[in-house]
Order: sequence, then structure tokens, then C-alpha cells
Amino acid sequence: MKVPVAEPEAIEQVDDAPEAFAATPDDESEAADEAGNAEPETEAVPADDAITGLFASLRGPAPLATPAEEAGPVSVAPTNDEEEGGSAPAAVEKVEPIEADVVGTVADVEDVEFAEQESALLPITNRALRAVKKQILEFQNVMLEATKADPDGWRPDGEEYRLAIDPHVHALVDEAHQAGGGEGAAGIDVEFAKALVAAVDRAAETMMGAGYRETSASLGRIYRSWRSDEAERRLIELAGAAYRAAAATRPGS
Repeated sequence: MKVPVAEPEAIEQVDDAPEAFAATPDDESEAADEAGNAEPETEAVPADDAITGLFASLRGPAPLATPAEEAGPVSVAPTNDEEEGGSAPAAVEKVEPIEADVVGTVADVEDVEFAEQESALLPITNRALRAVKKQILEFQNVMLEATKADPDGWRPDGEEYRLAIDPHVHALVDEAHQAGGGEGAAGIDVEFAKALVAAVDRAAETMMGAGYRETSASLGRIYRSWRSDEAERRLIELAGAAYRAAAATRPGS
């Protein structure tokens, strides 16, 4: 589509002030009709610009520049090898990781040994604990009857306690010793019943003159503590000591 370009003509000299015309009614109605049908005004475009825009619209939108093109060419600094010999750097050879041998730490070995010890001693300790608790309960019942008759004069019989309780403890220690690899008896002095008698004696001395109720209640707490915690703690310690003593004599220990 060609747009005609008007040739420049001579410009006539006109008066500076245009003549005033009086508007007639017909002129006013035509002006109103033109105002109602007129489109919004736009800024006039010079002819040369119009031709340039026409060809640009026929060619289509210009491609957008990529970020790399906008940023311009990127300069890469040459490496030392390129500066000296002009050759590209050699490819880095991939090194496969070397699998290290799995070596157990001291902590791992100790954990295994402790697990073996627990597995071997658990049934032995439980059996001895049931027998010892039964004897302690029987001695507690004897104490309740004896302090009712003589709350200040009663004391536990150490020999009776030793004969009733310590054989179970000795059997536990010997079995633990054998479970650890030893032979025969462990030869450990347990003194289990002796410790219980000493605890009951001290409590009885502090309750002198307190009467039956207070004395029997105070002594009963000693027996209960041994049945619940103290007896088990002592038996576990004795069994563990016997097991470890025997295990230390194994070949290669």
C-alpha cells in the first residue's frame, strides 16, 4: 500500500488574524453531528514515520534479545597452560573411591561382650533373686511378730540369715563364674546376708523406745527396700564380677 506524499507548495501569505464568522443554525447542527460521530483524536504521525511503521508491521515483531546478548560477549581469562603452550587443560581423571576394610572399634567389641554377659547372666540372676526375696519376706514376717512382743529388745539373728540366704548367693556367683568360662567355684566372699542384718540392726537401734508401731514400720521399710531394689542390685554386681573374672582368663583375652 502506497501512501501518496504531497509535494510542497508555495505558502500563501495570510493575515495574522483570521476573519470571524458568525455561526448559523445549520452550521451548528452539522458541527453537533460531526462531534457525535467523530472518533477520539490521535496525535498526527508524519508521513515518513507512517511509512516506516507500515513496513515494520509487515515484517512482524522483532525477536527479543536473550540475557546473554544483552549482557554482551563474556571474556574468559586464559589459564596458565593456555598462556604458556596454548593448549586446553587436560580432562580430570575420575578416581573411584577405595573401599576401606571394616574394623570394629573398641566400643563395638565392648558392646558385644556386654550383650553376651547379659544374655548368660539373666536367667541365673533371676533364679537367685526369687529365692533371696522369698527368704527376706519370711524374715520380715518374723520381725513383725517379734517386735510386737518386744519392740526394743528384738534383733535379727545374723547366723540364721546367713544360712538361709547366702547359699543362694554362692550358687549364683559360681554359675556366673562358669558362664564366663571359669571352672569350679568362684571363691568370692559374698557377705550378702551380713549386709542385710547390719541394716536392720541400725534401724532397730534408732527406734529404741518408739513402740511397736513405729519400730515395726521403720524396720519394715528396710526389708521392703531390699526386696525391691537393693537385693537385685547386689546380686547383679556379684554375678557380673564373677563372670568378668572368668572371662579375663580365656585364651586371647
